[in-house]
Amino acid sequence: MRIIILVGLSPLTAPEQVTNYRPVHVLHFYRPTSGRFETLDRDFRSVGLTSPISQPIRRHREYLVSMRGVEHQTQSQINKVIRRVHEALIAADTCEELAAAVCEAFADSDPYLFAWIGSHDSETDSVVPSAVAGTGEQYLDGISISLADPEEANGPTARAVRTGTVQIMQRIRDDPDYEPWREQALSYGFESSAAVPLVADERTYGVLNLYSARVEAFAEAEQSLLAELGATIGTAMGGIQARQELEAQKRQYKRLTERISDAYYAVDEEWTITYWNEQIADRTEIPAETVLGETLWTAFPEIRGSEAETNYRRAMETNQPQSFEAYIEEPFDYWVEVDVHPDDGGLSIFSREITERKQREEELARAKRRLDSIVHNTSEAIYIKNRDGEYRFINEVGAEVFDAVPEAIVGKTDDALFGADSAESIRA
Repeated sequence: MRIIILVGLSPLTAPEQVTNYRPVHVLHFYRPTSGRFETLDRDFRSVGLTSPISQPIRRHREYLVSMRGVEHQTQSQINKVIRRVHEALIAADTCEELAAAVCEAFADSDPYLFAWIGSHDSETDSVVPSAVAGTGEQYLDGISISLADPEEANGPTARAVRTGTVQIMQRIRDDPDYEPWREQALSYGFESSAAVPLVADERTYGVLNLYSARVEAFAEAEQSLLAELGATIGTAMGGIQARQELEAQKRQYKRLTERISDAYYAVDEEWTITYWNEQIADRTEIPAETVLGETLWTAFPEIRGSEAETNYRRAMETNQPQSFEAYIEEPFDYWVEVDVHPDDGGLSIFSREITERKQREEELARAKRRLDSIVHNTSEAIYIKNRDGEYRFINEVGAEVFDAVPEAIVGKTDDALFGADSAESIRA
């Protein structure tokens, strides 16, 4: 593109004073869409113009050079801000810490005067500040941003919430969309602003608002950087929230499991022990820190080849719960009743010690064997009847009275065996 320029002709300069006139190659031009000055021709040799024209051209060139210097300085400042924000992304443990650090990083750097982050309150349908930094904190006390209000909903912050895109106000003084906040903003020296949505995975975590004392302070290149930075901050906030939710679930899970009287532990799909509650630690006398992170088979090799391993693997493969009783040999020497519950991450294993119950069952079994020995070896007839007169048990000696075997007597009454009259006389 070639443009003929006649820059700063002196009013005293007559047309005939311009000799050897020819078009001048424009050395630089300003592209509004990018906010940059671009060079078309670096060859700035004498063009045969008289002094009244060449002097303004030199001044114009010096102005362009100075503008490039401002642009370079602004870019350098933005890079410093980005580095500080990235440091905050690493150091912050909460979204509140991250938001505060981001606002401070911008407010401490030219050309920004003030920065704040707000989030959408669904109950009031408005944007509520959560972090502020810089000159103008009181600015927020005098304004509101309601998405339900037609005027306020057309402002940059509300549009950023709705659209998920960066919204720029290059001239707060003149832009009609800034009418609800113009007087307040100008009183704090704000001439331009940017509303940067903090978006990740189509979810908006807030809006970063920046203010500058310069008109048209946000060039297109800076807008692109701010959009990328907003996405990075949004992703970090999403990650922090997800981590906090997971930690909260873990704490709740721990509280629930610690309330359970059963001994409990969990393994993942690789058989790594991921949880070991206090009850099983007390029972086994093995603290959690000793086994967490170890594979089940390494921590307890005695399980291999046992009924427990068979049930664990069946639960993992079939995704079906399993229940069984098992004797845990030395050095533990106790009986347990085990319930195995598969889930998406592995197995949850609950066990209750049943050693006392097994001992009582064994004592009953021994007593029954002794009683059986007495009943079946005595020379006396022994029988047991219920309230209806049915024989519930009779030994061999007693059955011989009926010339029958015990199985033929059990379940019958005297009436059935002897007849009603005979039975009545026996009872009498």
